[in-house]
Amino acid sequence: MGFGAGQYKKRLIILHVEDQLDFFHVIRQVLEQMPGEFSVLHARTYAEAIELAGKYYFDCIFIDINLPDGNGLDLFAEIKGLHPHARGVIVSGANEEEFVGMAGAVGIDAYLIKPVQLGALYDTLKNLFPEAFEKAQMAGS
Repeated sequence: MGFGAGQYKKRLIILHVEDQLDFFHVIRQVLEQMPGEFSVLHARTYAEAIELAGKYYFDCIFIDINLPDGNGLDLFAEIKGLHPHARGVIVSGANEEEFVGMAGAVGIDAYLIKPVQLGALYDTLKNLFPEAFEKAQMAGS
């Protein structure tokens, strides 16, 4: 189904589950300008995300908590069953302690609050995938 944990591949594959299309486009543009190579697929709903997760391997899932057809935490738990090595990042306007606690319980690795600070996004990805940034730095040297 794809590479396992710890195996290097050239490009990180990210699924961004976000119903606000403008916000998705901003995050995608930022990722394209970062060191490292990222491919970003988009799903607007829980159902679209499950369909994509059945077809592709994802290294990381960016996910909103409030989706039109479900809860992002439930969605991540379901995708994690298909892709146990995938890392999870909540990207949401919901800044409530109950969500933070539940996010940890389903295996979410990081929690970013909208509007996302670009430095926080960069630091989060660098912490989750240091090898991608190291390879990019070595290639640029």
